[in-house]
Amino acid sequence: MTKKILIFLLSFFCIFYQHIQAKEDKKQKSANNTLDAITTATPILKTEDIRNFNIKIISFGYKYGVPVESNIIMDVNLLPNPHFDKELKENNGFNLKVKNYILSSKITKQFLDNLYKFLDSTIPMYIKQEGGRNNLVIGIGCEGGTHRSVVIAEAVNKYLKERKYKVEVLHRDINKK
Repeated sequence: MTKKILIFLLSFFCIFYQHIQAKEDKKQKSANNTLDAITTATPILKTEDIRNFNIKIISFGYKYGVPVESNIIMDVNLLPNPHFDKELKENNGFNLKVKNYILSSKITKQFLDNLYKFLDSTIPMYIKQEGGRNNLVIGIGCEGGTHRSVVIAEAVNKYLKERKYKVEVLHRDINKK
């Protein structure tokens, strides 16, 4: 009797494992199809498309209000906050120590990687949207608008300029206290 139960359990686990594996394969195939759909949906841009398109990045502090002209808002409050470090608190996002404090974080690196992917896929859609569009405003906000939003806005500025976009940056709340 014990041998039959053992064989039954072994058969059950084999079938169960195959079922789980089939579900995982289906999930992976679905994820690949989604990625293919996004890649296919992203328009291919010509140099003239990029040259005629203006991007404005506004760093801001939520306590002073969200820029109403923004098409995209990115919240960077999840990143390390120099405000709580006595040595960094009085500086802004242009200070090298503040910049290193924020950019050296693993979560910041992951956030920027995901943000760059998002921008790479959405900016072409804004450029090629029906009816034409010649500008995009990206708001990047943190609580006060002096540290994290400034650092990330500058990182995004550099990234987009490397891709030949025309970019203007406004640090709206950097001098507010």
